[in-house]
Amino acid sequence: MSSMKVRRYRKSLHLQGMKPGGSPLVQTLLIPFFLFAGNAVLKLIFLSSNDLALDEPFSVFYSQMDMLTIINELAKGNNPPLYELFLHGWVKLGGTDPFWVRLPSVIFSSMTAVMIYNLGRRFINREVAIVGSLIFTFSTFIIYFSHEARVYSLFALLATISVYYFLRLTTDPKEKNNWTYLLIFNMLLVYAHYFGIIIIGLEIIYAFVFLWKEKEALRTVTTNVLFLLVIFLPGIIIGFRQARKIAFEGSWLSKPTIPAFYDNVHKFSNKPVIAAFFIILILTLVVRICIGYKAEKPDGLKAVKFLLVWFFVPYISIFIVSFWIPMFLDRYLMFLTVPFYLLVAVSVSVLAHKIPWLRYSLFSLIIAGMIYTVKPNPSNNREVIKVTNLVKENKSTGTLVLITPYWCDLGFLYYYNQDMFHDYLGYQNLMSKDSVFATNDLNWVKQLTAKSESNVIYYQNGSGGVDPDDNIKNYLSSKYSHTQELYRKDPIVLTKFSD
Repeated sequence: MSSMKVRRYRKSLHLQGMKPGGSPLVQTLLIPFFLFAGNAVLKLIFLSSNDLALDEPFSVFYSQMDMLTIINELAKGNNPPLYELFLHGWVKLGGTDPFWVRLPSVIFSSMTAVMIYNLGRRFINREVAIVGSLIFTFSTFIIYFSHEARVYSLFALLATISVYYFLRLTTDPKEKNNWTYLLIFNMLLVYAHYFGIIIIGLEIIYAFVFLWKEKEALRTVTTNVLFLLVIFLPGIIIGFRQARKIAFEGSWLSKPTIPAFYDNVHKFSNKPVIAAFFIILILTLVVRICIGYKAEKPDGLKAVKFLLVWFFVPYISIFIVSFWIPMFLDRYLMFLTVPFYLLVAVSVSVLAHKIPWLRYSLFSLIIAGMIYTVKPNPSNNREVIKVTNLVKENKSTGTLVLITPYWCDLGFLYYYNQDMFHDYLGYQNLMSKDSVFATNDLNWVKQLTAKSESNVIYYQNGSGGVDPDDNIKNYLSSKYSHTQELYRKDPIVLTKFSD
C-alpha cells in the first residue's frame, strides 16, 4: 500500500496514534521478534503440565499413518488432513512425546501474534497493532489452545495471514504477489479446517458489498476465489457430505443456550469484567462508525470494516445455525479472537483519538488487566495418567475394561500402553486380547460380561452425550454385587464392579 493510502486510512479513522514513521528496524524486526519470543516463552513454560487428552490423541494417532492413509481416513470424518499431514513429518523427527507434539502449536500461536501486529501496523496503526497483539498474548483462552496438539492454533494463524493478503490485494490489486500469496494461504486454510470456507466467504461478500465500485479489486478477488474453488473441490464435496450427515444424524454437540452467546466472549477476555468492558468498547465503535459513515472517504474504513465483518458475521451466524446443526463450540470460534482483539484496540484508538492521555491510559488498563488475569497454565481437567495407573493397579487376569464413549479409546491407550497406541493397524486386536473394549452399545456390554465372571473396570469420559441415562453403568451395578468408585473428577469417572 502506498504511503498516501496509509495516511488516508489513518486520517479518515482518526487512527493516527503513533506516527507512521520510526525506525524500520524497530517496526519490522525488533517488535515482531519480541512479540514472538515473549509468546513462545510464556507458552512453553507449562507446555507439558497437562496430560495429552481430549482430541489430541486423535491427531497424534493418525499422524503415525502413512500420508495416503491419513488423507483417506480423515476424509471419512470432520477434519481436513493438513494438520495431521504436518504432524506426520513432525512425529517422524521427534516422536510422540507431549512436549514435542504440542510444540508446533506454540510456534503457530507465537507467529499469529506477529501477524496480528503486521496486520494492524500496515492497515491501521502501530498502537493498535501492539495492543491487539498483547491482548492475544495474555489471553488464557489462546494459551490453552497453544498447549494442544490440535489444528486450532494453525487455523488462527492461516486465517490471519489470509486476511492480511486479502486486504493487501484489495488495496493494491495489480501486485501479482498478493494474488498468489492469498491463493496459497487460502488453500492451506481450507485444508486445515472446514471453517476456512467462512473466511473465504467473508472475503467474497465483503468484496461485492464494499468494493463493487473498485472493478480491479473486485475482479482480482473473484478470480482468486474461483481458482481456489477448483483446487478445493474434493474438500468441498467431503465437507458438504459431512454437514449433510450431521444435519440428518445429529452430532455429539448439543444446541447452544442463550448464555453461551456471551460465554465465549468471556473466555476470549479472561474475566467477566474485562469481557463486559471489551463489548462496550466494540459496540461503541460500531455506533461511531455508523454515525460517521457517510462522511468518511471511500477506502478509509476498509480494514476496520473487514474486522467487524470478520467477527460479527460468523459469531452470530454460527450461533443461530447451531440450533439446527450444533457447532457453536469455543475451539471452533478461536479464529474470531484475532478480529475481536484488534477491534478492542481500534475502539480505544478511535474513541480517544483527540485525548492522548486517555488513549494511553485505556491501553495500559487493558494490557494490565489481561496480564493480571491471565493463567499461563490452564488445565484441561483430564488426569489420564492417574486414571490409567489406577486401571493397571486394579486390573487382574481376566478383568474386563470398558471405555465409554468409544472415541476415548486413543486417549486411554496413549498412557495405558504405548505399544498398542503406536500399532495403528492392529491396536483394536491388541486391546481385545487384553480385554479392553471401547463401546457405547449396551447390548455389546451384555455380551462381553456374559462371557466373563471376573471384575469389570468401567472408564467413563463425559459419556452423557452417548448414554445420558447411564444405562451401561446401571446394568453393571445390577449384575455385580460390589461397586467401588476408584476415581471421580468431572468428566472422568472410574468404577470397579465385582462379585
